Amino acid sequence: MLPWGAMWRAALRAGVGPEDFWRLSVREWRWLAGAGEGMSGTRLGELMAAFPDGAPAFAGDTENSVSVSGGLDGGI
Repeated sequence: MLPWGAMWRAALRAGVGPEDFWRLSVREWRWLAGAGEGMSGTRLGELMAAFPDGAPAFAGDTENSVSVSGGLDGGI
C-alpha cells in the first residue's frame, strides 16, 4: 500500500495544493517521495555473481531453477 499520508504531507510542505497533488507525474511523485538512485553497476555485478542464471531459486530447489533463456523451469 502506498504511504498516502506521508506523500500528502510532503506535497503540502513543498507547497503543492490538493488539485495539483492529484495531477503529479510519476517523476514528480518520485521527487516528492525522495526516491533513491538506482542500483550501481558494481552492485548489479555482485548480485549477478551471487545469484547466477540457472542457480536454484533456494537451497535444495531442483524444480524451479531460472533458465538462461528466461522464464522458470519446472512447469510453473
